[in-house]
Amino acid sequence: MTLDRLVPFPRAALLVLAVVTTTVVAFGATYWLRGPEPVGIAQQPPVSPGLDTTPIPGVMADTSQPFWHIPYINQDREKPTFTGTLNGYEINPGGVGRKERTAFDMCPGVGLSDPAPGRLLPTVTGPGPLRIDPRTLPEGVVPTDGPYAFLCRDNPAITYWLFHVDAGTPHANPGGSDLSIHRNVGRDPVTHAAPRDRWSAVTIAGLPAVVASPIVSIGDKQFGDCFVALYDPRSDVFTTVSAGAANAEFCTSVMEVLVR
Repeated sequence: MTLDRLVPFPRAALLVLAVVTTTVVAFGATYWLRGPEPVGIAQQPPVSPGLDTTPIPGVMADTSQPFWHIPYINQDREKPTFTGTLNGYEINPGGVGRKERTAFDMCPGVGLSDPAPGRLLPTVTGPGPLRIDPRTLPEGVVPTDGPYAFLCRDNPAITYWLFHVDAGTPHANPGGSDLSIHRNVGRDPVTHAAPRDRWSAVTIAGLPAVVASPIVSIGDKQFGDCFVALYDPRSDVFTTVSAGAANAEFCTSVMEVLVR
């Protein structure tokens, strides 16, 4: 890829300093109806699950069928969202009891500013603790919107970039996925929402991190987003990675590159 050909998109709307997480990306499959001629029962396609069903214990979902993921969404929805502390991280999806950091909290006295024209891409891809360089990311990851950055007295304070994950990339859905990377100076609470059984405490590059798995992952099919958060006290940088149709291994592999 040639980074010098990327054109930044408008960034005024990105002065939101909460950790950016992606929403769950919904998808479904369509199929042709049978013709009018009679067919045997063995030829009939399996019936799609009802909209109010939950997984049948011991029965593996047929991921080739439309709406195979619906029972898992229903099951996940019934579980409470986890709020608490895990692996040293405050997980607080609702922001209960916390005041969101503002541009002046992050850069007292002057607030945050945009990079000067022509400096945006070098600010994001150049050396430094907030670096996001597509050339270092796993194969199949392609930039889309961005990059974005905000400075505090000419020093990067936030970097953010959106990517597309190509079809066929390992640990992503066969049709690909979206990917977002967000990095900022200072430690923030984790705002990603998931029930406790989807959260894991892990170690990445020798540092404690937290990972949220998708709602369901069966073979090469995932539904729901993977998410990883890691704070590096050596650089005072907080990083989050989220992909809407990939498993936890994929999100973790991206984080490993960023904190290497």
